[in-house]
Amino acid sequence: MSLPNIGQTVRMQQLIDDEKLNHVYKTRVADINQNLLTLELPIREDGGKPMYLPIETEFIVTYMDQNSNSYHFRTKLVERKAENIPLILVTLPASDEIIKTQKRGFFRVEANIDIAVSLNRPDRNYHLITKTVDIGGGGISFKAPLEYKFEIGDRLQLWCVINMKNNSIKRIAFGGEVVRIHLPYENSRKQIISVKFIDLKESDNLTIIQYCFERQIELHKK
Repeated sequence: MSLPNIGQTVRMQQLIDDEKLNHVYKTRVADINQNLLTLELPIREDGGKPMYLPIETEFIVTYMDQNSNSYHFRTKLVERKAENIPLILVTLPASDEIIKTQKRGFFRVEANIDIAVSLNRPDRNYHLITKTVDIGGGGISFKAPLEYKFEIGDRLQLWCVINMKNNSIKRIAFGGEVVRIHLPYENSRKQIISVKFIDLKESDNLTIIQYCFERQIELHKK
């Protein structure tokens, strides 16, 4: 599995329940060895403040390769160094714990999440509460009865509640665009609507990626 290159910019988000502290940081890779990744002191993307957090703080790290494939993995801060520039050391995961996102789009995982969906148009004014089929860093799919006449290109408002592995609950609101409609098979009365994210905060996107990461590991253990 591809690792980031020395000198490459990567992004980090702390795994924490408090959304006010759940910032996105950017940094560059200073060195890589068998077990540890050495990074320049991360800086907050929304304000330029450096990251000063305790040892053992956990993060999701995301980065891209030269083919625009995206990768992410879970890690934790294990050491600080003060050389010519401040550095931090974080753990490198096992190769099967680095999740690759294909160039064609973000990977998705099966998920049965509560979701509210709203479409506000003069000819079609829909509000429904349903369940997702899958979710990923680029979009989501949900079930809908056939009487809801969604169309490709419809702009939706959506709200979902995600239960994380640490028992925290994340409430995420976002905008989406219908990109695919799967008609039901045989006697099913539910269609599946696939939506891509078009208005989603980066912090919420990283929360979804973290959920997918945890969910994929859970599914692999079954």
